[in-house]
Amino acid sequence: MLSEETGLSQSNVSNHLACLKDCGLVLNRQEWRHVYYRIADEKILTLLNIADEVVADNTQRIADCVNYCVHDK
Repeated sequence: MLSEETGLSQSNVSNHLACLKDCGLVLNRQEWRHVYYRIADEKILTLLNIADEVVADNTQRIADCVNYCVHDK
């Protein structure tokens, strides 16, 4: 489940997905009590994959960057 993977509450994830759906970025289908989402445009998935590769290729640079900080929630 996305809530478990992200550490966000179920209602928070649902709100985000509803927003993405309203914007046309994701599509959904419902099967009984479950709703399945998928990315609406293959180009979005390509963009996310490229961004993931850039971060993976620059992990050490990001970690060493003095201007990069992660704040606790």
